[in-house]
Amino acid sequence: MAQDYTAATGVTKGYIGNVDAKVTVGACVFRVTGKASGTYTNSTGALAVNSLAGELTVVSATNCGSAVPVGAKPTFKGTYLFKAGSVIPKIVGSNP
Repeated sequence: MAQDYTAATGVTKGYIGNVDAKVTVGACVFRVTGKASGTYTNSTGALAVNSLAGELTVVSATNCGSAVPVGAKPTFKGTYLFKAGSVIPKIVGSNP
C-alpha cells in the first residue's frame, strides 16, 4: 500500500499488507502474519523492506522452544530489485 510519494526523489513510502509467511530454521517452523513497512525507489527499482516492531506477529511455532514464542513481534529487513524485462517499474502519484 503506497502511502506517501515524493516526486523530487522518486521514493514511495508504504507497506506490504497481508503478510503470511512460513519460516523454517532447522527443526523450528513458525508462521508470521501482519504487515511490513518499506520504501520503493523509482531510479533503482529497489524495494527496501524494513518492518517496524509490532507490525508482524508470530501466530504459531513448532520445535522453536523459547527462541520463537507465539505472540513474539519479529522484524524483517531486506532489499529486492525489480525489473520487468529490462525496464524498472515506476510508481508515480501525488501526496494526499
